[in-house]
Amino acid sequence: MIYRLLLLLSLATLTVSSQTYVSGVILDQDRQAVAFANVVFNNSGEGVISDIDGHFILESENNYSSITVSFVGYESLEVVLDSKMSSQLEIILKPGFELDEVLVVNRPKKRLKKNDNPAYKIMRGIWANKKENGLKLAKFYEYEKYSSTEVGLNNMDQEFLKKLLRKDYDSIVSIIQQDKRNKKFYVPIYLKEKIEKIYGNNSTKDELIKIEAEKDVGIQQEGFIFERISNVFKTINIYDNNIELLNRTFVSPLSKEGFGSYDYVLQDSIVSDNHTKYRIYFFPRRQGDLVFEGHFVVTDQVFSVNSVSMKTNPNINLNLVRNLYFEKTFSIQNDSLYLPKTNTYEADFTLLTKSEKEKGLYVKRTEIFQDYDFDVERSTSFYQNSEIKLRKNQFNREKEYWQNSLPVAVNNSQTEKILLNLQGNRKIKRITSLLRTLSNGYMKLSDAIEFGSIWNTFSINDVEGFRVSAGFRTFNSIDDRFRLKGRLAYGERDQQFKYFLEAKYLLTYQPRIAVGLSYMNDIEQLGSRILTSVGNTPQGLGTTSLFSRGDNYFLSRIKKVSAHINLELIKNFQLGLNYSN
Repeated sequence: MIYRLLLLLSLATLTVSSQTYVSGVILDQDRQAVAFANVVFNNSGEGVISDIDGHFILESENNYSSITVSFVGYESLEVVLDSKMSSQLEIILKPGFELDEVLVVNRPKKRLKKNDNPAYKIMRGIWANKKENGLKLAKFYEYEKYSSTEVGLNNMDQEFLKKLLRKDYDSIVSIIQQDKRNKKFYVPIYLKEKIEKIYGNNSTKDELIKIEAEKDVGIQQEGFIFERISNVFKTINIYDNNIELLNRTFVSPLSKEGFGSYDYVLQDSIVSDNHTKYRIYFFPRRQGDLVFEGHFVVTDQVFSVNSVSMKTNPNINLNLVRNLYFEKTFSIQNDSLYLPKTNTYEADFTLLTKSEKEKGLYVKRTEIFQDYDFDVERSTSFYQNSEIKLRKNQFNREKEYWQNSLPVAVNNSQTEKILLNLQGNRKIKRITSLLRTLSNGYMKLSDAIEFGSIWNTFSINDVEGFRVSAGFRTFNSIDDRFRLKGRLAYGERDQQFKYFLEAKYLLTYQPRIAVGLSYMNDIEQLGSRILTSVGNTPQGLGTTSLFSRGDNYFLSRIKKVSAHINLELIKNFQLGLNYSN
């Protein structure tokens, strides 16, 4: 899976004090990526390895005027830098005279015993020197975190793209991302960026997260699929023996029990920063196991993982999920301080099959950590000054702020340009509206009113016979203060109308005070859905849904009036006065 921009970001080193900064991509003469090539500053021990798509970022606090790029089977190439900040270089390597020595890493044909595998010694070093997150080792800490989430359509072929974009095709096709291996395109539909400052005190276990800025561009999405996506993108500690994803337990490639689930291959080593770094590949021993496939780079002596790149096995049965990809990089300070540097999370979803030919939905999330400081001591009261997001545009900032505050390697201008061009594209809107409707059950009728839920439009039961229902809700964004929701239904057998109406309003943001009033006159099979005392919105699919199971002839006619006022003193703690009859 190639996502050029994100993998470029994932290798970024983002210290403001850098004197020399170089980034680019390494290709062969056929313009195919050269993965895992060595890139070093000349006459130094400072270097990095290009990622799976040939991208690299190399920086140093020292001044350098050239780099050398090398890989087995290619001629080494010295590149003179035009400036101390050289970005987006395109480096072409020529084949050398040692093509027979090129090492292609595949699953081993013969499985070695654990003690005979050269990777085992390194794995034992990792287990014996498991690192706590460096933030936990410091008494105080603070740092800045940048994050971006991009949602889009993937696996688009050229013919489909021409039909989709029509007159916009020529202006957009040159700047959208393309997977050169299968000639497929990725079309973004939404981008959200956020900058946060995190402050912590490990002695008192206090932590304060302050949102500095937020912005979003494109067509915002919400619903089941996107909620499921958000559950994927949570903190993953690769040193844990097990990793929780989508309510499943995966064996970590760094687990002490890893040799029971993975085959490990030690590929090679490089010298960088006066240390030897080893690159180890891992493969599932059995198809269908809840494991990953990928590689990691580890430093000798301290046995700290510098980077890890892994994806899920396509044979795993994960509903709606075709692929999941994770990449994490770390910085090691003073051979002991283990700090996160970048995280990359990518998810590829399909609605029908997991075929690589099927069009789908992708989500990419990037996190960049920078400006670490461990010397500032703050008062206990400082950590109580949390700023809660109360309004949609509360943390919007001017364009100049973003230009001055984004990490060095971040450039989403092309994505934003595409999103602005596509905002008026009717076909894009139809596709995203369909995804949203299938995800949350509601169909947009206007900017403020939606029809639904479509899953309750038609149903059959033994009392009403064939039942038809029409519902609506007001919805402009997830931050609406006022919501009105209603439904009218009719049964062809009992020949009676049923109805439901509910209104909610957020009186104040802080403290958060909400009021609501509702009335329901409808039928339900008691126990099939949860009827709460707050409001009249049942949870789940019951008798009146298109999809239901079990007998449905023990039905009750419910006439219920409900009113409530709720006060949220602190997050997730409410006091309320509710009336139901």
